[in-house]
Amino acid sequence: MLCFRDMTFCGSDCTNIQCHRFFGAPEREAAARWWGSPDAPVAFSDFSPSCADYAPPRAGPASTCIETINGDPDTAIRLSRQIKVF
Repeated sequence: MLCFRDMTFCGSDCTNIQCHRFFGAPEREAAARWWGSPDAPVAFSDFSPSCADYAPPRAGPASTCIETINGDPDTAIRLSRQIKVF
């Protein structure tokens, strides 16, 4: 199967944006440029159960602060799935 960068990105709720498997806005934009449209084939798998660098989302009222983490909206989306909004 043909997929972006010929690799599998992590599809977990991990917040480690330094991980080479993290799929954020820069990767999404690169995939769209490579494919020529936003529906590029990208492979995902949840590596969190065996990953030593897995960083779980923080819980609590910090949800109002996550919208601009490094300017990456994908991080905010991943975190917002796990954070309970008060």
